[in-house]
Order: sequence, then structure tokens, then C-alpha cells
Amino acid sequence: GAVVGPLAGGFAAALGLKSAEIKLVDSGNGVHFPISWPQMGLVVAGVSAGPAGIIAAIMAFIHPVAR
Repeated sequence: GAVVGPLAGGFAAALGLKSAEIKLVDSGNGVHFPISWPQMGLVVAGVSAGPAGIIAAIMAFIHPVAR
């Protein structure tokens, strides 16, 4: 309960920032996210640092690519 709220807030903030990044990258043909397992591992590791760790991991390691 007490942990879920801040973690959900971190993911929500990161997704909000990613939506802005998608709009910058999208050229009208959509985007895709080439995410590897090591990148996901860094996001999972970021959970231990709280919302700021989640945001930093997602913003640093997961990026949309134009189609």
C-alpha cells in the first residue's frame, strides 16, 4: 500500500515524459520501442531507488524509434 503509490507515481511521470518524446519522434508513421532485457533490468533496478530511480531508468534507457 505505502510503496505502491510512489512507484505508480514514478511510472506515471515517466510515461507522461515518454508521451512527449513519442510526439517528437513520430513522423506520422508511428513509433516502436526496441527494448532489450538488460534495459528492462535497469528499470527494475531503478524501482529500489523510488520514483526518481524509475523515471531516470526509463528516460535513460528506453526510447521510441520512428518507423
